[in-house]
Amino acid sequence: MKKENVQVYYDCEFIGVVHEDGRIRSVIVSTREGLRAFEGERFIDCTGDARVAIDAGVPYRTGRDEDSLTQPMTLMFTMRNTGKPVTPVPPEGCYVYNDVSDLPQGRRRR
Repeated sequence: MKKENVQVYYDCEFIGVVHEDGRIRSVIVSTREGLRAFEGERFIDCTGDARVAIDAGVPYRTGRDEDSLTQPMTLMFTMRNTGKPVTPVPPEGCYVYNDVSDLPQGRRRR
């Protein structure tokens, strides 16, 4: 990504598309700094549920043909005791939170 000069934005939420003549001209996202429009020739929809394509008017269907049911999500991960502390290494450009109050929607338990 660095080699290709790709700037990654974390903690963003897709808001909508601006399209004209059957083409997406830009996508609007909510960032920590506010709304931002990203223009481009091509867009990769990584929303997980085709929100960019759907908002642009691309025909779609979801789930099985007979009942529209979809496969449920699965979360799998592995943990192990290394016998020593492990230093977390976040991706470059990642926000660092030192306190719960630093979290964008963090709440302390009472």
